[in-house]
Amino acid sequence: MLPADSQERKDVPVYAGCLAYFPDAIAEVARLSKVGNDKHNPGAPLHWSRHKSSDHMDCIIRHALEAGTVDDDGFLHDVKIAWRALANLQLALEKQALAEVVKNCQASEREQRERVASEIFNRAYAGGITESEWDHRHLSVEIAKGRIAGKKAVAAAAWQEHIG
Repeated sequence: MLPADSQERKDVPVYAGCLAYFPDAIAEVARLSKVGNDKHNPGAPLHWSRHKSSDHMDCIIRHALEAGTVDDDGFLHDVKIAWRALANLQLALEKQALAEVVKNCQASEREQRERVASEIFNRAYAGGITESEWDHRHLSVEIAKGRIAGKKAVAAAAWQEHIG
């Protein structure tokens, strides 16, 4: 997607940096999209049925072997290479963006867990939380064996629960 900031948007010249460079090629890819939609989704509005074909790299290579020639449907194989390359790039960019969102969420969740755990640890260690409030099974054996006792047991249980 385009950046929200107007100055940053100016650094992504979609028209001047792409459409104006390749107007005929972009138009031909759009025409192929329409013909492909009519063939694979008869009667449906123009849309990309992503689930119907995802082997873009294999298709690119197959069409590249016949680059410069016309396919049975009247389109140059080069148009199909361009369409598949754009599809592959779109998916790669979406995957990259999703990975960044997941990474940021994981970091945010981790930071939040650490903040909560730190607060609970401090409250527990200071006596603000009783052992009965934090009866955690995963530490009950250690507590029962006397390896962890009293406020430290409560704090350890709280820490384990919220970090873990």
